[in-house]
Amino acid sequence: MMTLLRRVFWLAVIGGTGWAGWNAWTRRTASTTAGPPEWPPIEPPANTAPTNVASVAPTPSESVKAAVDSVPTVSEPAVPEASVTGPADTGPAESLRTPALTWVAPEGGACPASHSVKANSNSGIFHVPGGRFYNQTRAERCYALAEDAEADGYRRAKS
Repeated sequence: MMTLLRRVFWLAVIGGTGWAGWNAWTRRTASTTAGPPEWPPIEPPANTAPTNVASVAPTPSESVKAAVDSVPTVSEPAVPEASVTGPADTGPAESLRTPALTWVAPEGGACPASHSVKANSNSGIFHVPGGRFYNQTRAERCYALAEDAEADGYRRAKS
């Protein structure tokens, strides 16, 4: 009985392989003889004629011209003078900081105390002090703030 089952199994394997090969062969030869499908040409709509863009452009009406002319012009600055000439040592605004200038190069893989956030360019991740892998991370860039590293394209470590 086992011999019969073995023979039937091997006949099925050989037959299935032959069928798959035949199927692949006939599909390949049918696609190479038929060629790519031919699509009908796309015809433009019947009522289209080239137009001159200048002749189609609308001209402003008199009411629009009057409304534009009635808008007063501002000759005084919108910001009071006191806020423009305020003290310069208040610190830079967040929007004025340049992310490219906020990092320093590490010395021997260690960051200085002033720039304690470690960033790795290969992974695109930065580590903050107290993080799980902070001590094992070899820094390629050192940042003073985590926000600076995020602004430079790094993401915070998950652990």
